[in-house]
Amino acid sequence: SEYWFGLTDVGLLYWNPARETIIHMQHENQDTSSLCDNVVNLIGFDKDSTHILVGTDSGFSALRKGTLKFKNFYPRILPGKPGLNSRYVYDFFDDGKKYWLSTYGGGLNMIEKKTGNIIYYTTREGLCNDGLYTLVPENDSVLWLGTTNGLSRFYIAGKKFENFGIEDGIPGDEFNMLSRFVHEDGEIFMGTINGLMSFSPDQMNRILQAPKVYLSRIRLNGQYLSDSLISGINQNRRLVSRYGESIYFEFSPMVYNGSANTIVRYRIDEIDTTWKTGEAG
Repeated sequence: SEYWFGLTDVGLLYWNPARETIIHMQHENQDTSSLCDNVVNLIGFDKDSTHILVGTDSGFSALRKGTLKFKNFYPRILPGKPGLNSRYVYDFFDDGKKYWLSTYGGGLNMIEKKTGNIIYYTTREGLCNDGLYTLVPENDSVLWLGTTNGLSRFYIAGKKFENFGIEDGIPGDEFNMLSRFVHEDGEIFMGTINGLMSFSPDQMNRILQAPKVYLSRIRLNGQYLSDSLISGINQNRRLVSRYGESIYFEFSPMVYNGSANTIVRYRIDEIDTTWKTGEAG
């Protein structure tokens, strides 16, 4: 077994207890093949486990296992020049042909492994915010991006974004750095400043649909009906009353957050075909 550690301000540490080997790798000002920065935000392996990948506060480094020389990708110095769109690399994913980097302030950066060409995807392309904290691959063609202002789903083939905010049901607009986990059944967990959220990617589209509306309280002739009776009415979708009876009822849309942005309308066709808002009585 071997172990790799990313350190707060002193680089990268390799430990092989079987061989009693410890190697400390740091950024050296005069050596362009050294680690690009001593502030390490994240370490991981590439898809075929031949390289150690390192996200830092001054770019992105790839170290081939068994060597001590890094291939570095630094932030660009001037607009229009080659390089990353931000110095801060907080998360990454290797799909085999490309490195995908979440950068703070520079959006999503893609590096072609064969050519080193870099392409940026920012708010201009539809990303909800350029401050990226987390990157979660749904698969090799879809990425989930937790930002400082919303959640983005990126379709790699079509280069399109689908964005989600509090109004769509996520607990908080701002996500936390490296706070993500993918369960073996595909469920994704991501941390926000307002708590932990989890979702199955194939169900996220349902958040954008209108929520179901249920009768939550019914008062008939001054007496509230029991919850069991109301549940039966919701299941049967039918409420029958006699002429002259006094009926009051309340609606509840099934939303988990952002309820202030939800408006419920109703109408009683036998009485009035006009749509109305608010409580009905």
